Amino acid sequence: MLTLFAQRAKNAADADAAAGLGLACFATFGLVFLVFFVLIVAIMWKVFAKAGQPGWAALVPFYNSWILITEICKKEPLWFILSLFPFVNIIASWVICQELARKFGKSDAFGIGLFFLGPIFLAMLAFGDARYEGGRSKRYDDDDDDRPRKRSRDDDDDDDDEDDRPRRKKRRSNDDDD
Repeated sequence: MLTLFAQRAKNAADADAAAGLGLACFATFGLVFLVFFVLIVAIMWKVFAKAGQPGWAALVPFYNSWILITEICKKEPLWFILSLFPFVNIIASWVICQELARKFGKSDAFGIGLFFLGPIFLAMLAFGDARYEGGRSKRYDDDDDDRPRKRSRDDDDDDDDEDDRPRRKKRRSNDDDD
């Protein structure tokens, strides 16, 4: 870009001025890009943290998409693969945005907003009052179910307050022999 500005100059002084102008434009663009990048990372970090995922995962390319699709949205890995192909990724992005809105308790209209104005609606998810309602995936966390269950005899072995004496068998009466 610097060479384009310098080529239009008629002498060396104009070339230096043009190069300085090009450098100023490039630096301004770079600064705006850096601010935008840091803002997007902060938004994604907060969304990941709200969903119970590590925030640093938002920094790693492709891994952040994997976590967003399979862990936060609870979609099949096929959707991650589909998001890598041109034209098909539009449909995959639509489905993922709709599911992300549902997981945070938002409407389908919010999912449409996520699709068309992603950074704005992601910021609303990250810094607003939205709470992650996605729950846990049963295919990954079968043992982390918090529902009360009946205790089995194997679980009773750990209790110290229970009597460790052998259980007596009940005597059968001989009423049948009479």
